[in-house]
Amino acid sequence: RRPRRAAADAMGLVERCLGASSRFLGAYYVLNAAVLLAYPALRFMTVARKSALPTVTPQSLGEALEELRGWEQRALGTLTLYGITKMYRFSTPDAFVSQMFILAKVAMLVLCWKLDTAAFVWGLVAVAALFVSVPQPEYEGPTKVEYFTPGSFQDLVVDGRADCGWVVQFYAGWAHSCRHIEPLMAALSNKYSSKDLRFGKLDVGRWPHLAEKHKVSVGVTSKQLPTIALFQGGDELGRIPHVFEDGKISKPRFTEKHIAACFELDKRLKRSEAAAHAAAGKAKKAGGAQ
Repeated sequence: RRPRRAAADAMGLVERCLGASSRFLGAYYVLNAAVLLAYPALRFMTVARKSALPTVTPQSLGEALEELRGWEQRALGTLTLYGITKMYRFSTPDAFVSQMFILAKVAMLVLCWKLDTAAFVWGLVAVAALFVSVPQPEYEGPTKVEYFTPGSFQDLVVDGRADCGWVVQFYAGWAHSCRHIEPLMAALSNKYSSKDLRFGKLDVGRWPHLAEKHKVSVGVTSKQLPTIALFQGGDELGRIPHVFEDGKISKPRFTEKHIAACFELDKRLKRSEAAAHAAAGKAKKAGGAQ
């Protein structure tokens, strides 16, 4: 059962990657890919420069290149194996691509170190410049997720309609894990939003008193960012990840299928559609009677 579930999750991630392909043409993705693809050119120029040095013999250069090729094969094999075996564990394509970029840049720096000190310095400067100046972009696509302030959260979620459920994402702006699931939450909101179910997000990193009130840890090592909770009539009905009585935190699975199942979003949507259809039928009959 687990291999089938893993395969289904992996296929779902591939489909989301294809569907979100335009999002991956931004500066973050293009420049990171360009730096990684520059390695072969850097390798060629470094080898050409070394071969021209009078102190480097063809035999020593050949031995160094043979050792380097072994490192390159191991790096490529490790990255490929990691990508294939871990792909299904990522909630969104954004999270998967970001992690692969990190690992690939680490591998490139190791290869640059084996290649030449100057090549390593060039690679380190390029990676550092990308990290500082080109962060991973936030999701800017269609969404029905509403942003809360403490006041609007109190009015809409805590003191709002008893018959309206809220799926609330507690997040912190500095946490990459929160940024990675934004496309997922947007997709869920676009699919399941109705008169009786709405989606919102609250920055508990900005308002820590609300984090404390709702028992969401916002520390740097927190395993609760993001936390997705379902509220109804001001009461919390459930959350992901779940916090046990002994304080332990379950390992979350932030996938569309898992979140929809935990919060019974399909049932809620069907009930809302049935109620809307019944109301429309009554209105039509009342209009006909007049």
